[in-house]
Amino acid sequence: FPVARLLRFGLILIGTLPLLTRVALAAEPFPRDRIMFPFVPAAAVEGPASLRFNPAGLSLDQTFGANYYHTFSDSSLKGEDAVYLSMRGFGFGIEWLGGDSAAHGRSYTLGLSTSQNQEFSIGSSYQWRSSDDPIQNKSHFWSYGFTWRPSGTLSVAAAVDNFNRMKAAGVR
Repeated sequence: FPVARLLRFGLILIGTLPLLTRVALAAEPFPRDRIMFPFVPAAAVEGPASLRFNPAGLSLDQTFGANYYHTFSDSSLKGEDAVYLSMRGFGFGIEWLGGDSAAHGRSYTLGLSTSQNQEFSIGSSYQWRSSDDPIQNKSHFWSYGFTWRPSGTLSVAAAVDNFNRMKAAGVR
């Protein structure tokens, strides 16, 4: 009997794994991810990285947090930079794009998350961009997420990126 219960728990866990990662609704992703970010599952993210992976995580770490990212593709070390800041459910991020031969621009992100306790949190973020590239110039995205942590060992989350389905090259 305990083996059957363990097997059932394992099947339930495997069935819910897609909920633990990020969900993107865009039919064709918008060309905005030029900076290589480390992957963080939506259910595990807290602090500044929440602006990219699940905005609900902004309120799960109440202390001040700062992340710096730099991406480069050759020995010159020229590339894109990003700084993300968060504190008490608020977050701000800026990306300097175009360190390589691609179009130059900046991307800004504001995020807000609320949680009455550390068990359930909801959040949203808004990203807008200014760029030399007419496709990316004035683009903007809404992202939403939630995180539910019923115990210290279980965390369930979902995030929706590009909720407003911003057009990319005429395609949504």
